[in-house]
Amino acid sequence: MGIPARFYRPFARHFTERGMDVLLFDFRGIGWSAVENLRSLQANASMWGLSDLSSAIDYAIHLSGNKKLIGVGHSFGGSIFGITDNIERLEKQVHICSQSGYYGFFDWKTRLYMLFNIYLAMPVLTRFLGYYPAHWLSGSEPLPSGFVSEWSDWCLREDYYMDDRFEVKHSGTHDRFEGPLLSLSFSDDAFATPQSVDAMAAFYANSQVERKHLSPADYMANSLGHFGVFKRSNGRFIWELITDWISKD
Repeated sequence: MGIPARFYRPFARHFTERGMDVLLFDFRGIGWSAVENLRSLQANASMWGLSDLSSAIDYAIHLSGNKKLIGVGHSFGGSIFGITDNIERLEKQVHICSQSGYYGFFDWKTRLYMLFNIYLAMPVLTRFLGYYPAHWLSGSEPLPSGFVSEWSDWCLREDYYMDDRFEVKHSGTHDRFEGPLLSLSFSDDAFATPQSVDAMAAFYANSQVERKHLSPADYMANSLGHFGVFKRSNGRFIWELITDWISKD
């Protein structure tokens, strides 16, 4: 969510070194898909899944032919697979810290931070600027106003985007994915708690979900948190774990 694709280059390079082809891309409005005037961009969170990610899957199929296609996503980038209309084209998924954003799944400090953003910072700043300046507050990319409006609404619902009032619930996308899913979380990650990651994995009722909650010490890392696994020095053993899981029949 606002993290540009270039951040994941070392992670992607690991898999190319293991003989895999990797497609990295940015959702509309950020990174390589940035626009000159973010205020004028009509984009919401659902569009990132229905249009952008679906198109990326189609393009990967076009490039790769009959090769096995694996979807790998981090945080929001993993949860958005559940909105794509061609999810059944994936043979497997890997979710890294991919969680339900419902604010009630976090500790009280994170809840206050989220509610402050949802009820004050996001609406005020997007109304004033025409977009959300996430780069001022967290170092990520600025986000389209339509995105933060829809995402904020999801985060207030216990079932996140699977609440009855949202179209995602009625599309049946999650049920169409019947392949294996590896869902990872880390013990020192405040933004992807076990409860929130469990909730996202549970949406895939017809998938063979393998849930792993990992401790940095078990993988010779000082810390992993929400982003540390993508640093080669921290995550190299977990990268091999993912590689082995992808490669097994």
